[in-house]
Amino acid sequence: PFWNGEILSQFEEKDIELPSEADMAKFDTLEVEIESACPDPDKIEFGNCGAWDYIASLFVKDEAAMTNIEIARFITSYHRETHWVVDISPMLAHLKKGGTRHFRWEFAPEWNVQPTATKLSLRFSNKAKGWSPYAAQFLWAGADFNAMYNAPHVPMDVMIPADAKHVELVAVVTGHGANTGQCSEFCNHQHQFKVNGATFLKEHKEAGTSNKCIDHVDDGMVPNQGGTWWFGRGGWCPGQQVAPWV
Repeated sequence: PFWNGEILSQFEEKDIELPSEADMAKFDTLEVEIESACPDPDKIEFGNCGAWDYIASLFVKDEAAMTNIEIARFITSYHRETHWVVDISPMLAHLKKGGTRHFRWEFAPEWNVQPTATKLSLRFSNKAKGWSPYAAQFLWAGADFNAMYNAPHVPMDVMIPADAKHVELVAVVTGHGANTGQCSEFCNHQHQFKVNGATFLKEHKEAGTSNKCIDHVDDGMVPNQGGTWWFGRGGWCPGQQVAPWV
């Protein structure tokens, strides 16, 4: 557990004592559970819960590189409480040493801090997969969605250990911002990943539709929000977790 209902605003950082390195080696699965509730339980949600669909990210600090690594992403809802559980097992590679690690939970900008009663915890388990994430190689981050979007996404060579049992390409792709006529949010932006000649396509056919976020209620999105929650978007819906694309 990180927090158990404390009211947080904009972001919070905390040192967490993970299991030992020996115990971490026994796990092949990692899930994160987050509950975001209205700060005043005696008031209605509208005007009490946060009003906007912001990116919410859980980071762990890479002490060697002195940078934060995003290990999970969510989108806050319009005026509603949320409860998510998402499998982020690939991120075990960043936590394998266990011990004390520094985390950051960030869910709102400084101009609208959205006070939220927050519960957050990590779930470690062993599902007998036969392999466990051991190492991760960073490839690319996002960029402004315009004519130069592809420029920083140059080919990368990755050395795969000879004794590796399993290798995955993992991406978390969501489109936000008002550049290029809000196309990053409401256009089917396509992302091609080429691996040794094979092409894998991440696309967003639901973006720009009038109602396709409704179809994700069974996938963790909160229904009946305020705002335009029902419009299909590029890789996300308001009030929903963002599942890693593997």
